[in-house]
Amino acid sequence: MPASITASAGVSTAIGGVQVIDDGLNGETFSTVVFDTTGILAASGSIVSGSGTHSLSITGTLSQVNAALGTLSYSNPSAGADTITVTTSDLSDHNGVTKTIAVTITGGDDYSADVMTRGLVTVGGGQVTGNIETPGDRDWFRLSVTQGSSYTINLIGILLVDPEVYLYNSSGQFVDSNDDSGTVNSRLTFTATYPGNYFIGASAHRDNATGTYGLSVSAGAAPQVPEIAVSGNAHNIPDNNATPSSSDNTDFGSVTQGGSPVQHFFTINNFGAAALAVSGLTLPTGFSLAGASRARSGRTARISSWFSSTRRRSGPKAAKSASTRTTRTRTRSTSRSRAW
Repeated sequence: MPASITASAGVSTAIGGVQVIDDGLNGETFSTVVFDTTGILAASGSIVSGSGTHSLSITGTLSQVNAALGTLSYSNPSAGADTITVTTSDLSDHNGVTKTIAVTITGGDDYSADVMTRGLVTVGGGQVTGNIETPGDRDWFRLSVTQGSSYTINLIGILLVDPEVYLYNSSGQFVDSNDDSGTVNSRLTFTATYPGNYFIGASAHRDNATGTYGLSVSAGAAPQVPEIAVSGNAHNIPDNNATPSSSDNTDFGSVTQGGSPVQHFFTINNFGAAALAVSGLTLPTGFSLAGASRARSGRTARISSWFSSTRRRSGPKAAKSASTRTTRTRTRSTSRSRAW
């Protein structure tokens, strides 16, 4: 059995060399279970069950099981990594063995645009991020709902200038969409007419742009309050995050007091239904915020702002509903620091 395979995203790949080794002289019955995490496994034959899912099983004689394993294939709509686990049991001798195959999926999309997507968003579960890699790309996310309940979908652009949100039913049929809910960001409120799954589609307006985005779902209609989303290096920074990371720019590293400043940039986006005030911010000890420019609603503006360890200067600053800000930070601390 191969230790690893490489597959192309969205393309079915045959998995050769997977066989059960036994003399088979006693006419034993064997059961082989093959499963993975994010891909789809398929095999043919009357003794195969679960083909076309994340887990399939094959039960029969040695020759029957090996014949079915000879048709084994793997597919995954998204680039990344996966692991296939193969467990075979001799139901007569009660012996078993487990092997794994490392899978590398190259190219393709981060999320597919169909009901087989690996994308998942939960109500009140915070923001998930994705990327529109090419013009025309659409990403789908599965959402579990309760019949009769209302939900609000918020889709904000991080590097994607003008996102557009779509809603589909459990069969993948179009239900509704929204673009520019008062700003360039999108919001859609709906009431579930059945229990189970809906699918949310994220795309660029008119499918003519690329870039990253953030998606979240809340229960009920959109609240008439501001709702802030902060990202660094195109990565969403979760609420109450207490773990500095270089991936989202919250880890400033170590610098010498009085030495050269370390500058990091962050994007502040308000997708709530009321104005977001950014004056009077409470910052960690040793930091200050100074200088700001006002962004027009629905546009991105740079706030000429920095954090330093010596003084605090501030002025009145307000972000209009669903506007976006980019913040530049600088620290002169001798310890490892975070922006918030």
